[in-house]
Amino acid sequence: MNLVYNDNGFNEIIVTPDCEWADFYSFSDHLKLWLNIDYSRKLHDFDSCYWDFSFKDSDITVHYNVFLGISIYPTKAALAGQCDNEKIVEILEILKNKPSLE
Repeated sequence: MNLVYNDNGFNEIIVTPDCEWADFYSFSDHLKLWLNIDYSRKLHDFDSCYWDFSFKDSDITVHYNVFLGISIYPTKAALAGQCDNEKIVEILEILKNKPSLE
């Protein structure tokens, strides 16, 4: 799990670059428990899922793509403010202290 500063100007957690749909669903279930969140919107298309949630007043997206794996980033992406980007760092610290799902 790595934190990257996306070329588009926002923090992004790369949870895993390679996984299956079932791994995404399992991770999302765990994320819901670990962060005490509810998903407010779930979008699906042919090869991706975008699930949005609120974390300490910041809108966050957990994204799955069959080619890119799982990532977490501010829903506003390039329009995200400093506070939203700080929440991504905070989420990473929480996830680092959780057991691996592998």
